[in-house]
Amino acid sequence: MPIDKARYKVVYQMNFIEDTVKRKINDTYATLLIGDSIVTYGDKHKIDSDSVSYTYRKQNNGKKLNPMQLLSTIMGVKFTHQIYLNYPRRDSLTVTASIVGSKCYTESRPVQNWTETGRSKTIFDLNCKEAVCSYRGRDYIAYYCPDIPLSYGPDVFGGLPGLIMELHDGKQEYAWNLVGFEPCNYGHEITINMKDVQKLSREEFRAADLHYKQNPWLAFPDAPMARKFKPKPYNPVEKY
Repeated sequence: MPIDKARYKVVYQMNFIEDTVKRKINDTYATLLIGDSIVTYGDKHKIDSDSVSYTYRKQNNGKKLNPMQLLSTIMGVKFTHQIYLNYPRRDSLTVTASIVGSKCYTESRPVQNWTETGRSKTIFDLNCKEAVCSYRGRDYIAYYCPDIPLSYGPDVFGGLPGLIMELHDGKQEYAWNLVGFEPCNYGHEITINMKDVQKLSREEFRAADLHYKQNPWLAFPDAPMARKFKPKPYNPVEKY
């Protein structure tokens, strides 16, 4: 269902390391949609897929797209967690994900205690200021642009007096670089699907996520070969 209309669309190139032993860098793109009240962040391919599905159903009396029609976008999804800021109420945060079925949790809006360093650099010909913080097990460095007065950034990060253009943690296990920013002149529906979504506490959600990574065969419990799936590495953005 639609819950807001996006006024701005921000795209980040995202590099992240799941396996801290092999240190293989995964890369993908993430989208941040900023509405009048709701802000959502997720894998660009998933958000694009959801948008196409919603628009098609809206224009065709609720008829669903054939999954094969979405295959090209679905196959590109690198992470399924999607974040909704100010949903279901102001100053709350809801996270949804496909973890052996759809699950979600809601908590108070996270706050990062940023410290300005006085340093700056130019990004896309814009003067950007540096700020640092520690948040849930990682130290972060951000560059934000005061000339774009949108107090948001990738994932759950925000609270600075300008849009976050670059962000990375101290070990370079997670890094985001802005590659696209545009107004949504005609409005872009921000949608959420809460049908058959299991509501958990944050602790239960994280435990379920870890359990699935350790036992990926759970996604295909009736497939004999699935038992041979190897455990997946687990290195979440939030360490606790």
